Amino acid sequence: MGMSPVRKIQFACGVIFFIAIVNLGVGLAALFFHVEILLKQGMGIWNIIYGVGFFILGFLTVKKSSIALAIATAVFLFDSILSLFIATQKMATPPAGVLIARIAFLITLIQGFFAIRALKNVPGTRADK
Repeated sequence: MGMSPVRKIQFACGVIFFIAIVNLGVGLAALFFHVEILLKQGMGIWNIIYGVGFFILGFLTVKKSSIALAIATAVFLFDSILSLFIATQKMATPPAGVLIARIAFLITLIQGFFAIRALKNVPGTRADK
């Protein structure tokens, strides 16, 4: 027996909040502590904006918004593809761990999206609105 739809949504929310926290942390560290390695990689204000955006999407997903989860998934997928493209343009091999984590996050987000859809089809649930 697989995981319940509610649990899948919780995991998807966890991934969204994790992405938000990491980006806020990196952006704030780069800007306020002038961490050279982060600044050289272009980290900063855009990471903060990205993090705040993901926090908003996370809170909406907690309220079982399939639109917010779809936006978070699409943005993260686009970011993943863009990061991979940039790495290959710089003739760098992206770390395998990062690729595996991104794939795992995307799978979790997609499962959460389908879980919200499934709950919306069950009469009497909180997602049935």
